[in-house]
Order: sequence, then C-alpha cells, then structure tokens
Amino acid sequence: MATVLRYRKPTARPVMRSCCMSPDNSRATVLEYSPRTVGHHNHIRRWRTSDAAALITTLVVLGVTATMVFSRTRGAGLGMFTFEHIRFLGMVDTSSQRLAHRVGLVLLAVLCGLGAATIRRPAAHARQVTELFRTTHEFFKRWSGVFLAVGAALVILFNLPGTVFPGPQRQGLQVKFLLLSTFLTVLALLWAQRRKTRGLVMAIWTCIAIYVIFLVVPGFARKPLPYEPELSWAEWHYSATLAQADRLAAGLRVGSQINLSYGLIHAIALAAFERTWGFLDFGEHLRLVQVCQVVFLGIAILAFYLWRPGNPLFVLFGTLLIGPWVSTSHSAVYYPNQTGWRSFGLALGVAVLILCRHQPLCRLACILGASAAFLLLYNTETGLCLSFGYGVVLLSRLRSLVLTQVGGLASRAALAAVAILMVVLIFFRTGLGTWPPFDVALLFGLITKFGQGYGGLSLYFDPLALLIFVHSVFVFSSLVLKWRVTDLEFDESAKLGISATILTWAAYYVNRPQAWNLWTFQFLYLFLIADLIEPRLLRRLRRDGIVSAIFDFRLAPLTFLLVPMLLSMNYYILLATRLTVEKSETTTSRVSGILMPEDSANALRVQAGFLGAQEASSTLFFSRHSYSLSLLARRFNPLPIQDAFAETLTNSDFDRLVGEICRLSPRVILFDAPGDRTIVIESSVMNYFNMNFFERLKIRLAERYYQGPTTNGWQVWLVRVPLGISEC
Repeated sequence: MATVLRYRKPTARPVMRSCCMSPDNSRATVLEYSPRTVGHHNHIRRWRTSDAAALITTLVVLGVTATMVFSRTRGAGLGMFTFEHIRFLGMVDTSSQRLAHRVGLVLLAVLCGLGAATIRRPAAHARQVTELFRTTHEFFKRWSGVFLAVGAALVILFNLPGTVFPGPQRQGLQVKFLLLSTFLTVLALLWAQRRKTRGLVMAIWTCIAIYVIFLVVPGFARKPLPYEPELSWAEWHYSATLAQADRLAAGLRVGSQINLSYGLIHAIALAAFERTWGFLDFGEHLRLVQVCQVVFLGIAILAFYLWRPGNPLFVLFGTLLIGPWVSTSHSAVYYPNQTGWRSFGLALGVAVLILCRHQPLCRLACILGASAAFLLLYNTETGLCLSFGYGVVLLSRLRSLVLTQVGGLASRAALAAVAILMVVLIFFRTGLGTWPPFDVALLFGLITKFGQGYGGLSLYFDPLALLIFVHSVFVFSSLVLKWRVTDLEFDESAKLGISATILTWAAYYVNRPQAWNLWTFQFLYLFLIADLIEPRLLRRLRRDGIVSAIFDFRLAPLTFLLVPMLLSMNYYILLATRLTVEKSETTTSRVSGILMPEDSANALRVQAGFLGAQEASSTLFFSRHSYSLSLLARRFNPLPIQDAFAETLTNSDFDRLVGEICRLSPRVILFDAPGDRTIVIESSVMNYFNMNFFERLKIRLAERYYQGPTTNGWQVWLVRVPLGISEC
C-alpha cells in the first residue's frame, strides 16, 4: 500500500493521473513494492509520502499507548452514573481510553500539518531524516504480515474475546477457520492466474444474489419469538429507539417529553405514518427493523459496485463480510441500535460520496452539504463523523487552501444543508401538526453521556480493531502528504474522507469495545482495501511464491483476520437461520405481533388491561415491559423518558425524574409487582436490576406516596395528599 512520489516544485495543476511517479520516473501503482534503498544512501534524496506516513503512524500509536498507560485511573469517572447501570452493564472507567483517542487525533493532525508544511521544502529533506522515514516504513512493510499472523494465533491460543472469532466458539473451531482461510488464500493465488471471463462474472453475481436471498427471506418467513433474556433486552432497546416515534404520534412534545437520542428523520417518518394509519404493534416494529437491515445491505452492495465496478470479486467479498451483521435472522433485530435502523446513514453517506465521482467541485460541495444535513438529522453521531469526512474530501479537492475558496465551498455546503433542514422542518409540521423546538442539544444527549463514559468497557486485544485503526491512520497521513505534492484522484480523496470518518467514529468503539460494535468499521474499512481484493495483485504476489504471498503485508490482513472473521460470522448466521427458535416444551402465545411464552403473554395482557382501565390524566406506570404495555394499552407516560430504567442513566437524571413525577403529582403510580428476586440466572439479571431501580425510586417517593394493594401484576402506590404539593 505504499505510495511512491517524487518531489517537484509547484506548477500549474496537472491533469488527474491514475498512478504516481516513483523516484526513478517509472510508473508504479500503489500496490507495488517500492525499490529498497535503505542501504544505498545516495538514492535517498526526497521523502516518499508512504515513508513519512509510516513514521507518523508509529508516533501516533506510541502517543496513544503512552497516554493510556500514564493516565490510567481506577473508577474515578463512574460516580455520575446510577449504581444499577454500572453493575448491570459491567461498566468500567474508560477515561484513559477516551483521552488516548483524543490525543491520537490531535497528534495525527499536528504531525500531518507539520509534514504537509515541510514536504515541499527541500531544506527539510535531510538525509538522516529521510533515512529514518525509509527505515521505519521498510520495517513495517516487511514484518506487519508476521505481526498479524501472530495476533491471530494469540487470539486462538489464549481464547481471547474479540471480533476475529465473535461468539462462543471453541478453540478447535477457530483453528479450523484459520486453516480454511489459509487454504482459500492459496486457492485464490492459484486461481488468479486465470483470465476473467464473462461466465465467471455471471457466476459471481449469481452467488451474490443467492446469498442475499439467504440473508433476507428466512428472517421474514419466521415469526418473531424472543425468549429471555432477548425479550427484556428488546424492551430496553426499542424503548430508546422506535418508541420515540410512537410517543410523537401519541402527541407528546419533543424535548420536554421525547428524547431524540438516535436522530429525528426516522422518528418523524414513523410518527407521521402512525398518526395517519394507526400505531404499529411490536411485531410490525420488528419487521421495520428487518427492512432497515435489507436497505442497508442493498445500499452497501451498490456502494461496493460503484467503488469497483469492474471487480465483482470485491462486491462478493464485501457482501460476505457485512452480510451476516445485517441479516434479518441475526439477533441484532432485537437491538435496533445495532442494525441498519441506526447505521443506515453510513452506507448512504458512502454511496452518495462515490456517486459524486464526476461532479464539479461547486456541485460536489452542494451535494455533500445537503447529504451531511440529512445524515446529521437521521443519526447525529454517525452524521457528525460522515460530515467531518465530507469536509476533508472537499478540502482535498481544492487547488490550495485559499480563504476565499474555502469560504466559497463552505457557504455552498451550508446553503444546501439549510435547504434540507427546512424541508425536514416542513415535513415535521405537515406530518405532526406542530413545529419542533429549535434546540440542537436535543440531538446530543446520549452522545454526551457516551462521551463521558456511559456503558464503558475495558479495551482488549483485538487484532482486527488495531488493524483498522492503524491502517486508517496510515492512509489518512499518506494522502494528506501526497495532496501537498500533487493532485489527488477522486478515489484518493474519498479514501481520505472515509479514513477520517473511521478515526472519528472510533470514539464510540474506544468507549465500548465489543465485537458487535465493530461491524460498521468493517464496512467502512472495505473501501480502503478494495485494491487488495484484485486478481492482478494476486497474480503479482504469486510470482514471489505462496508462502511469501500469504505473509505479505497486503495479503496477510485477509488471510489471518478478515477471512477467518467472515467464515466465523457466516457459520454463525447459517446456524441462526437453520435452527428453529421454538422450544417444544414451551407453549407460546401471540401478543402485540410477536410470539412469547404463554405465561409472559398472559401476564402482559392482565397488566395492560388494568392499566387501560385507569384514568390517564392521573396515572403513571413503571414497568420493565414499558414498551409492550404502551403499545397494548395505548398509554404513554407524560415524562421525558419511555423506559425509566433504560433511559435514566445518571444520578442527575434520576433526580430530574423524581422532580418531574412530583411536578405532575399523579394520583396513582403503578409499579411491577415484585417477583422472586432470589433467582439469579441470566434471564433474570435485567429484571433484578430493574426491580432494584424501582425500589430506590419508591424510597424517594415515599414521603408523598404510600404502598397500596398489589393486583393484576401491579403494585399500586397512592398519593398521600392529593391536592398538595410537597418536596420529594
């Protein structure tokens, strides 16, 4: 992946070229080895951008590591969160991890700025400096393949958790996947000697079509049947995501009563539909999430094709890598924030960027500005990262950073963004009958809490996560330096923007490193390594021998990390698709469009019937099934939360909840009737902490409310002084 450049004085901007020039004026693609010149100092005259980028990457990695080591604390950052969330989610203090990520980004920006300022100055190209750059690059080019192989071996040897082999897989199965990956790599090297034919292209596209059918159809054909703990987890996640649209449709107000933690546009669209055609039930909401999975998959395949239209092998590889995560049979459909419902903007944002390949710069600024506004309103966190990537793309297309040119692009992008904002506001007014509050902070509530360490987990050794981060730093720095020497091709500008998006989006993973949270990074990373999945490269590597090719720094990521993960995830999704989820010893019943164990279904019906009989204006209810009960009884608490436990994250949130209850002063408050809290098994962990949270809430309300009868699955609490207002 080294880019070979020769320094030249600034001249009139040349016509875009498909390859760059090596020091000896010979043409070389970015995939070819550059001549080894460490031992011949008379040949080392100018920096190569790849050499300088290697040293920048090394310094960034060292800076991140040093920051984590020397800033590590013990629990100091968890005091703001509720005790129940800390224990239930296994939260740890991630302040050092988050600080290290910020330091890495700042260090990368500073080093790239220094490199860009000096790479065109002949006086800065001292022989010792250039030799250091070259030596660093040659070292990692020679040994990075071995490092990746060792990393994969360590995962298997010590059975480490991670993304290479997600899920509860035995070591023997992991070894088989690694061996099978190596075998497939050897076959690919041998097959690459054959020429591409029309029949082969048709066969690849046929495989893609059959695979898409496999991913889509079985999940829609199967009736949703969540068992514990998936049922409780689904209640938790749907309350924080799709339930906000239900609350909008029910007439509650944005801001004071509705959180928009995951964006505005999909909430408006669903709320407008439900206000016109009636509320969807739980099962229909789940089907909507499955549709979002299919939409993400379709746009991802389109983006793969647009990126490399002449390489169907890359489209097949990308589909196989991402497909299991967006399958309609994946258990992620019970966790909408892990699906295309939340991440759809990433696929759309990349596809829009690629579609702009042949657009003039002014039109490109307008399109990207409008896209950025849409993506920000769809999902704020991913929209922010994509907007930053778009900005980098636009800057890299400029001839020079002249203030007037930068201002002109910014103004065009801003005007297009304002136009999209106005369209969304008018759509909100037309569909819901009111104007939304003009409060930008509404979109940043959950982002702020994650930025403060909510849900934090300790970093672990994950070779794939390290590869994506380190390679993105290298791509970003090398293309920034190349931009200061010569024009970038559009694909290079796109890679620069995508790598910037990966590095900023990494803030989410750094706080909560978990296998499920890396699949969106894998999607983005595919566009940085598309040239590796190319028959011409395989033929070139084949000439050096099979063993050398497998451990080559360009092929090793596929052999030891990406292909094993691909095999592992497709094995998992095959089992999830084939195996029936029904249990013969359990009788099921249909409630709100989903099947569940009959005892759970009957309990929900009883609770919903009792809740529906209460006076809406003087009753609040708190339940671990707040999502299902709201849909069944068509009752939504006039509070700023849907699920009290899921959305009350900090101690200050808890105090605000108590204050809001006191302000409303309902005559009746319903709590879930206590169950058997002595049973501590996996399926009851969430319920256990739910009940602990409710008990603490009852204590805070005890001055004003007293416990009444327990009936129909509810514990009834009644107000002591109906007409008075007292402190809680």
